[in-house]
Amino acid sequence: MALMNCSSPERLDLSSNSLYGTIPAELSSLTRLRELRVSNNSLGGSIYFLMNYTDLKLLELGKNKFEGTIPEVIGYKLPKLQFMDLMYNQLNGSIPKSLGNCSALRYFAVDYNNLSGAIPREFTMLTRLQTLVLAANNFEGNIFPLLLNCTQLQFFGLAVNMFVGSIPADIGLKLPNLQVFYAGGNQFHGVIPKSVGNCSQLSILDLSFNLLSGVVRQELGRLTALQRLYLGSNSLSNGHCATVCVLDVLSNCSILEVLELHGNNFSGILSRGIGNLSPRLSKLLLGGNNITGNIPDEIGNLTELTNFNLSDNNVIGQVPSALGHLKNLQLLDLSSNKLQGSIPLEFKMLVNLVYLLLALNQISGEIPSNLGSLQQLTELQLSHNELTGRIPNAIGHCFRLLKIDLSYNSLTGNIPMEISNLSSLAFYLNCSHNSLTGRLPSLGRMEQMLWIEIPEPCRKRIWGNGANINRAA
Repeated sequence: MALMNCSSPERLDLSSNSLYGTIPAELSSLTRLRELRVSNNSLGGSIYFLMNYTDLKLLELGKNKFEGTIPEVIGYKLPKLQFMDLMYNQLNGSIPKSLGNCSALRYFAVDYNNLSGAIPREFTMLTRLQTLVLAANNFEGNIFPLLLNCTQLQFFGLAVNMFVGSIPADIGLKLPNLQVFYAGGNQFHGVIPKSVGNCSQLSILDLSFNLLSGVVRQELGRLTALQRLYLGSNSLSNGHCATVCVLDVLSNCSILEVLELHGNNFSGILSRGIGNLSPRLSKLLLGGNNITGNIPDEIGNLTELTNFNLSDNNVIGQVPSALGHLKNLQLLDLSSNKLQGSIPLEFKMLVNLVYLLLALNQISGEIPSNLGSLQQLTELQLSHNELTGRIPNAIGHCFRLLKIDLSYNSLTGNIPMEISNLSSLAFYLNCSHNSLTGRLPSLGRMEQMLWIEIPEPCRKRIWGNGANINRAA
């Protein structure tokens, strides 16, 4: 092997190539290696070959196909390790206790493997850790008591495991340097501690898909560096507050870009303060709560929104025309509420809209013909409303449409001929439970239908490539 002709190299970087197979046995003779980088290849086999590199300080094996366990003696054989990247491999077993002997370790990442078990208590000795990433494995137990001594932690990734316990009340005091905290997809319970507000450098906080409860406290408003906040799918609430006061609390987070509060127990009305949220906000998910009242016109202040979801609540009143100011909007989901009135004509300005979901409301009036200007639209959900009049011909101008559901309304007239302009290869059309007449127009270029459901008077036998015409119930 040509590498053997090198005179005891200290650094070896073979990362981001197309290497495959196992590490050659000859490589073990490079005993003076201090840095080994072979990440982003297709290398496999076990990692026991590392045990000869006793001077190793930096190790990058991430994004390969290494398998087997992490050697139990790794902390004794490689005590000088400072940087250890094993992410995106196929490693199994548990993290060895001996790793606590690597007292200089600052970076440890094993995310996206098949590791399991509890984190060894010897982790309390890794007081220099700055980055710890354990995400997407099968770890269990209560990790927090083991890591509160790691006061230099900046990046803490625990997501998608089976960790349990509550978040310590003093976590923000013990780990004040936290910048990124991913803990979603576990079984943490209890409240979000007040002390989290002490993590003044925190930019990403993900506690979603856990068992958290209680009130979101005003201390979160102190996180002025916060860019992304994920609290969805818990049992959080706003207590006795008459408004969704968490939105007022977060108005101080002036660079917030993502706010996910869906699937909780937030109740009350949306105050006009919603317009005081960060002008950078691009994603606001409030679906699956108990929110009532109207949608304030101030929602139109959030002009950077690309994703607004308020579905599955008890919102009343009209769909505000102010939503038409959100020209960057790609998804608007107001389905499963109690909204009334007509679809605003101002929606024609939502030229980037991909999903328009207004089903299961009490919306009335006609479908605006100017929706035909929404050239990016792929899904139009208007079912279970009180819409009247004809299906506008202009719908056929939305050439990207994959799904149209207009069922359970009071629409009349023919299905427009222009519907045949929609050339999607996987198309869903549901116009059932209306008062439509005439016949289904020629399908033109639409050769493969996933589903077409139309009223009996409009049925037309179609022979074609996978076409599925379903009779209205």
